[in-house]
Amino acid sequence: MTALVVGSVAVSAGVGITVFFWTEESTTSMYYRVAVQINGTSPVMLRLPVPGDPRFWNPLSVTIGASSLRVNHTLTDTYALLHATGNVTFEVLSSFTPSPSNLSVSRIAQTGESYRDRNASIDMSSADPGTTVALTLEIRLDNYCYDLRYQLMAIIHVGSAQYPMEPPSIVVC
Repeated sequence: MTALVVGSVAVSAGVGITVFFWTEESTTSMYYRVAVQINGTSPVMLRLPVPGDPRFWNPLSVTIGASSLRVNHTLTDTYALLHATGNVTFEVLSSFTPSPSNLSVSRIAQTGESYRDRNASIDMSSADPGTTVALTLEIRLDNYCYDLRYQLMAIIHVGSAQYPMEPPSIVVC
C-alpha cells in the first residue's frame, strides 16, 4: 500500500489542484479531499462519508496542526471523523494491490429513481450552535477500468442532516 498525504492550514486561501491518475490493472486508488472553512470561533467535529474498503482507512488518519482526520468504524456506521480547530484542508492519495476492491462509500445514499440523485449524511457538532462550515468534499475511487467520483460543496450546520451531492461521475471502459 502506498499513501501520499498533503495538507494545509490557512486563514483564507484558495488552491487549485489537478490530479492525474493512471493505474495498472491490479491497483486500486483513492483520492480523498476535504476542506472546511469555519464561520465561528469554536472548533467543530464532522462525521463524513468514507470509502467502504478498510484498506483505505489507515491512510485517512492524518493530523495537521491541531486538526485531525480519522476513520471510525462501528457495527452500525463507518465515517471519517474530522476535528477542525480552524480552516483546514486534508488531501489523501492512497493505492493498493490487488484489485478488485470494495468501491462503496458510506453515508451516501441514492434519493430518487436515478443513480444521479444522491445525498450525503453529515453530522456536525460545535460548542457554539450558531457555527457553520463551508465544506468541500471530493472522493475518487479508481481501479483500472472503473472510476467513481463523488463531490459535495455545502454549508453545514450543527446537527445531523442530508446534503444533496453533485451527480456522481462514473467512467467504465
